[in-house]
Amino acid sequence: LLSFSATMNDALDHGIDLNFALRVRGATPGRALRARLSWQPLSRRYVLQRDGVSRGFALRESALRALGEFKGVLLSEAPESTAGLGLRFSLERGELPAPLRIPAYLSSDWRLDSGWVALDADKR
Repeated sequence: LLSFSATMNDALDHGIDLNFALRVRGATPGRALRARLSWQPLSRRYVLQRDGVSRGFALRESALRALGEFKGVLLSEAPESTAGLGLRFSLERGELPAPLRIPAYLSSDWRLDSGWVALDADKR
């Protein structure tokens, strides 16, 4: 389950959309799966948008669980050899509203980045 900082939770609960990217090292350069998580106060639901599909969740924890689920995504573009193949999931701080971008780059409260995680050839 993903875990957000209190600052990220507060921003989300105040209508700031959070954008994420899942990248595959070894796949098409520059290719990433993008996802957006938002809070919709009128419907009192968290909305996750990914691959042109929107899903609503009553609980933030349910939305975070769904955000962390990527099943076979992008791996079809990866080379046959798994040497050097890896995944990286991160918050796209550059997609935040302009007044939040500089503070987001300077504060650890806005750092959500898995770093590159090597894929095991047997689990591909």
